[in-house]
Amino acid sequence: MPTPELSAADADPEAAVILRDDVRFAVVVALQHLPPRQRAALILHEVLDRPLAGVARALGTSPSAAKQLVVRARRALAAARVHTNVDVPVDRAVVDRLVHAIETRSVEAFTALLADDVWGVTDGGGRVRVSTKPVFGARAVGRLWAAANGRQVLPVAARARVLNGEPAVVVTLPTAGDAAMASIHLETRRGRIVALRVVRDPEKLANLELIAAEAG
Repeated sequence: MPTPELSAADADPEAAVILRDDVRFAVVVALQHLPPRQRAALILHEVLDRPLAGVARALGTSPSAAKQLVVRARRALAAARVHTNVDVPVDRAVVDRLVHAIETRSVEAFTALLADDVWGVTDGGGRVRVSTKPVFGARAVGRLWAAANGRQVLPVAARARVLNGEPAVVVTLPTAGDAAMASIHLETRRGRIVALRVVRDPEKLANLELIAAEAG
């Protein structure tokens, strides 16, 4: 995933459309049109920037077979670049509700935000132990979040920020010097979350360490 960058508070909506175009189309087509293995290969390779060997390992196949999955997915992507039904820009009210769910550690509040066809993926950069596979559906995403929430011992703080030109959420650890723990980038539709891309890679989060100091 791209490194999260703090943006101006009044980001240009047209610029946000440009920033999100490739990922948005890839995600929507993957969810709505592709077979499961093709969509997983596409997201791993195009969104998470995994090499084909890594895609092959995640899917339990050979690099050549993984390449064919990506090629077929790209062909479908090229044939289906149509208007999408996601919010542009992201619904700020949904972002604020996500902040509340994170800070209160409420599984119920989080799952209430999820669309039935939501998908999620986490980028640990090989430095944080996370699942390398995308998860699909409200039940699977909610279950994964609940498990992560249960493992988190330290208290967390969450703040809505504009990252890479879009509303997002930065999660920090107040008892660890407000270290950035994650950035959460989302897609919304009609008051619900349809995509969650979570960055946990410490190297990519390093430039967000100043956010807490700026806010304070």
